[in-house]
This record gives sequence, C-alpha cells and structure tokens, in this order.
Amino acid sequence: MKLEEKDLKPVTTPLVGFAGEMVIPFGYITLPMMFGTPPRSTQVMVDFIVTKASSPYNAIIGRPTIRALGAIPSFHHMKMKSLQKIEYGRLKEIKQQPSSATSPH
Repeated sequence: MKLEEKDLKPVTTPLVGFAGEMVIPFGYITLPMMFGTPPRSTQVMVDFIVTKASSPYNAIIGRPTIRALGAIPSFHHMKMKSLQKIEYGRLKEIKQQPSSATSPH
C-alpha cells in the first residue's frame, strides 16, 4: 500500500486502555476493507487509528464498522453474521480462525 505517516489524518484525543493507560495516536487513516468471501462479501470504508501500543491484536473492529456491516458479533463463537445483502437465502458469515484468535480463557 506504500502508506506513509503523512497519509494520516490528525487525532486530537488520547486512547484509554482497559487498565487505564493512555496512548497518544499518531493519527488515523480510512481504508477499504473486504469482509467475507465472494460471492458473499461486503466492502466498507474503515477508519484505523494508528498507535504504538503493545496488544495481542493487529486491529480491533469497533462499533462503527460493525454497524456499517449490519453485523451481529458472537465473541463466544468467534464469528460475525451480517444481515446485509442476503444472497442465496443465507446470511453472510465472517469467521475468525481459532488459531489466530485470542481466547479470554
């Protein structure tokens, strides 16, 4: 993608972690993201906040993206079901591979 720091838009508020630590973001960028696999896939524009913080996650999907997808997340099943563009009489499904997911247990 050849993105550089100059491609980031400014963020004026810090992020606060679950333990109360504050992180100052470098900025944010809006990128197109494809969810699902064709023919049952959806592309939405997603805002990514760029930080330098240790985390077991590469990205965290927030409520605005979940809402744009019309999705229903199930953290227990590590899946999201989307009600948008029902094709072939089936709900679209976005599945996380258990080996790459972080379990709370």
